[in-house]
Amino acid sequence: MDLTRRPRKRALFIGINYVGQSAELSGCVNDVVDMRALLAGANYTETRVLYDGRWSGPFLGELNDTAPTRANMTSAFRWLVAGAGVGDQLFLHYSGHGSQLRSQMFQEADGLDEVIVPVDYETAGMIRDDELYALLVTPLRGTGAALRAVLDCCHSGTGIDLRYNLGFTADGEVARGTRGVRGAATVGGGTGAADTAAISSVVARLTADAVRAELARWFGADAAAGAVAVLGATAAEPFLEWTGDGDSAIVHEPGAVERRGVQPGAGTPDILVLSGCADNQTSADATFSRRANGALTYHVLADLRIAIASGVWPPVTTLLRGLRRRIRAAGFDQVPQISSEVPVGGTTCFSL
Repeated sequence: MDLTRRPRKRALFIGINYVGQSAELSGCVNDVVDMRALLAGANYTETRVLYDGRWSGPFLGELNDTAPTRANMTSAFRWLVAGAGVGDQLFLHYSGHGSQLRSQMFQEADGLDEVIVPVDYETAGMIRDDELYALLVTPLRGTGAALRAVLDCCHSGTGIDLRYNLGFTADGEVARGTRGVRGAATVGGGTGAADTAAISSVVARLTADAVRAELARWFGADAAAGAVAVLGATAAEPFLEWTGDGDSAIVHEPGAVERRGVQPGAGTPDILVLSGCADNQTSADATFSRRANGALTYHVLADLRIAIASGVWPPVTTLLRGLRRRIRAAGFDQVPQISSEVPVGGTTCFSL
């Protein structure tokens, strides 16, 4: 161990508006402009920014106008975790489209991989959650580094495929988003877009009978019977919506530990991911005070500004509860999520 090594603070910001494309968004570059400015006050000295369109904030002279292509994004993910060591604090902010594709390895409970969408997705493809896990999580095992991530995109609840999801006890199913969105509903012509629309309408339902009936409507009775056998008794994602009673709960993603062949232990990295919505939901690309932003980014910035100014970081349960309340009060249906590689409790903080 190098006793002279000083911990590093390194951040990666990716904002994609898909300028000139049919699925163009408005607030994603603004999101990373705002987050980059905020984290300057948290002593992140090593940063990279990938974006398209116009940068409308500070630090313009520091940017190298790196396009958020698939190749550049995967290279930047490798940079973020390269050489990580004890005490390092890493941060990732992605704002752009998210979608779902049929799982290639049949490892997902709902049969779908969550994906993020590079600017050149139509030719280079999307980036699946399994690939993000390999790029961001596996290299951090045993390093003693911590990673915090914010994914402001659709279908992002398990966007990095971590083991545990933090939820709150509730009755009833999670509502689906219906506002201007950052996901499959607006990504036209990309690989898997049609499959995503069909499958999302199936897996949002909670019972096997409903799944069977919907699959039969889309694909025929024989396909429905086989698919229900694969999906199991329910197609519901393991997310619980908070309803105000304050009782927190940790929800294990079925099969996640087993399929990776690695049990949680001393080498498991300290990773928390805040995502804009559940896997079967969409995240809003919205306008606040006549300026475009993502609903998640806009609201979490307020929490992080207070935390950085005060030096007191919010417990994840407090952060998630407050975000859900305010986003719901603002008229959005999306339900933010927090996931982790190890179980988190009421004292675990979303610290930067």
